[in-house]
Amino acid sequence: MIMRKEIENVERERERLNKVLSNMLIDYSRTYYKLKELEKLIDVLSRNYQLIDSVVRCSRIFVKEKGWLKDLLNVCRVNGYDEKKGIIQLMINGLDIKLSIREDLKKQFFELVKEVSSLKKKLSKILEKKSEVEAEISKLSEKVKVKAEMRPFLKVIEWYMSYHWIVTSNGCLAIGGRNAEQNEKIVRRYLKDNDIFMHADIHGAPVFIIFSDKCTIKDLDLNEVAVLAASYSKAWKLGLASVDVFWVNGNQVSTAAPPGQYLPRGSFMIYGKKNYIRNVKLELAIGIEIIDNKFFRIIAGPEDYVNKRAFAYMVVVPGDDDDVNEVARKFLLEVKKAEPRLSKLSLEDITVRIPGNSRIVKIYVKK
Repeated sequence: MIMRKEIENVERERERLNKVLSNMLIDYSRTYYKLKELEKLIDVLSRNYQLIDSVVRCSRIFVKEKGWLKDLLNVCRVNGYDEKKGIIQLMINGLDIKLSIREDLKKQFFELVKEVSSLKKKLSKILEKKSEVEAEISKLSEKVKVKAEMRPFLKVIEWYMSYHWIVTSNGCLAIGGRNAEQNEKIVRRYLKDNDIFMHADIHGAPVFIIFSDKCTIKDLDLNEVAVLAASYSKAWKLGLASVDVFWVNGNQVSTAAPPGQYLPRGSFMIYGKKNYIRNVKLELAIGIEIIDNKFFRIIAGPEDYVNKRAFAYMVVVPGDDDDVNEVARKFLLEVKKAEPRLSKLSLEDITVRIPGNSRIVKIYVKK
C-alpha cells in the first residue's frame, strides 16, 4: 500500500508538470506568432518609413483642423480609422497597419522594437523553463520506473508448501509430513513404487518422499533430503549433533500391519533392506530465494544447496539460545534491511521452516 501511494503521488506530480508544459508550449506558440507579426510590421515600416510618416502627419493635421471626417480617407490616403482610439489604418504590401496619430511615428517605431526585444526574452525564458520542466518530468518518470521496479515481491504458493519440502539440486521434489497425520496422508496418497521413502532413524520423525517421476534421483538428492529428514526429527529437540537417516524404495513400504498386529497412526511396515546415510549433521540453512525478480520463497536444506539459490540465508543448529520466533525476528531484520521489496515476507513464513529452539551460527546476505 505504501509503495502504491508513493507511485500515485509521483504520477500526480508528473501529470501536473505535463499540464504546465502544455500551457507553456501554447504560450510559446502565441508569443512566437506575435513576434513574427511585429518583425514583419517593423520591416514594412522600415522600408516605407517616409511614406507612412507623411500619412501620420497628414492625418494629425487634418483631424486637428477639421476633425474625424470621411474626407480623411481620400486626403491622407488612409484605409480606415478609429476616432475613439485615435488610430488610422493603412494597407501596405498586403499588411494591415494601425498607427496612432497622437504620437510621432518614430516613438511608435521604437516602442515596437522594444516589444520585439521583450518578446524574444520571453521566448528565451519559456525555452529555459521548458527545459527545466522536461528535466523534472524525466526525473519523475524515472522515479516512477524505479518505484514500479521496487514493488514488493510476491510469495510463491504451491500445493507442496503445506508440508516440509525441498526441490533438490537435480530438480527432484521431496515432501515431508509435519505430523503423524501428514505422514500417513503423503504415503497413502503420493508414494509410488519407484519413489524414495526416507525417515530419520529415531522415533518421532517426518516421512519424506522423493518423487521419481520427473527426475533421476542421485546421491546428491538423497543427501540433501536427508538433512531435512534429520533436522525436522525429534533429534533436533533432543539437541543431538547428528542422526542416521534411512531410505527405501516405495514398493518396500506398506501401510497395512501384518496379520494379528496393529500399526499406530503414522506408522508403516518396511520390508527388505534399508539403505542408511550415517551421521547426518543437524545443521540447517534457511534462505530467501528470489525468482524472476518478482517472487520469493523460503527454502531450506544444506548450506551449499541454499547458498547457490538464496540472496540471504541463516544457518541454525539445535540449541536453547532462542525460540523459533526470536530466531526468525533476527533473520527477518537483516533480510528486510537488505531488500525492502520483501515487505510481504512475514515472521510466520520463516518460523514454519525452523525445526525448534535454535542457535544461529551464521547470517549471510549476498551483496
